[in-house]
This record gives sequence, C-alpha cells and structure tokens, in this order.
Amino acid sequence: MQLYEALSEHVTEWSKRAYPHAEYSTISEILSWAANPDGEGFQLRTPQLRALETYWYLRLVEGTPRVFDLYNRLFEDDKSNLLGALGVPDEAFKQSNFKVQNLWEKIR
Repeated sequence: MQLYEALSEHVTEWSKRAYPHAEYSTISEILSWAANPDGEGFQLRTPQLRALETYWYLRLVEGTPRVFDLYNRLFEDDKSNLLGALGVPDEAFKQSNFKVQNLWEKIR
C-alpha cells in the first residue's frame, strides 16, 4: 500500500463520519455544502472536492504533519507496509538489524 492509498482510506472514513472536529466543527458544514452547493454557478468536480477534503484532513485531523511523520502514523501498525511504501529494500532493513529506529537514523 502506498501513502496516497492509506491517506485516501483515512479521508474517506473522516468523510463518512461527516468531517468531525471538536475545535472546527464548521468544516463539516462547509465541506458538505461544497459537495452539494445551493444555487447555480458553483460546482466542484469530484477531484477538487477530494483535494479539499484531503487538505483539511491533513490540517485539522493530522495536525499538518511532516511527510515522514505522516508515513509513520498511517503505517504505525504495519511496519512491513511502511517500509514498502517508503521503498526501503529488505537488505537495508536487514543491515539495520531489523530495527526501524536504526534504519531511520541511517536514512536521515
């Protein structure tokens, strides 16, 4: 699984729950309206709406993480998929003695 696929799953779940956020609850109303606006003249295409959902998910839910931190969060329960998504070869992981922290230190 790649980062965009994992992120898409999380955004879809957030969308299905009507974009909950304790501090910025209005985002639910805004994104719901953007999906089905009142009146004529304004209509986002599906990819545009998805981009907005993803942007606000990253900002509000994930707290605008650094890319590396986002990888770690989205793949925290599956280090094998994390390494695959990052394109880390098995040999590099083996050289780090199968310790993710050692690998990160070598990469940085």
